[in-house]
Amino acid sequence: MNSILEYDASLDNDSELKKQSNFYDKADIEDAFDTSKIETSPPIKRVSINIPKEMYNVANRIAVESGNGYQNVLKMAMFIGLKDLDSKNKPDK
Repeated sequence: MNSILEYDASLDNDSELKKQSNFYDKADIEDAFDTSKIETSPPIKRVSINIPKEMYNVANRIAVESGNGYQNVLKMAMFIGLKDLDSKNKPDK
């Protein structure tokens, strides 16, 4: 049995595989998908920060429990914290 990383010569002469490959080589993605509805990401600014080990541990624990990465957990925490801080700093009208 071949491992998934080994070359499989039997696929070279597979007519169905060639037929599918030819279709995708010739297919125009613009016809298949409406790309006008794709949301683009806002511009980002890459930053590097040092955080306490305990803060990392908490973010990592939440990440494991939620199935997200710890960096996404930290970004969400910053978003929530900044939104709260911004609402508290706005002058009363």
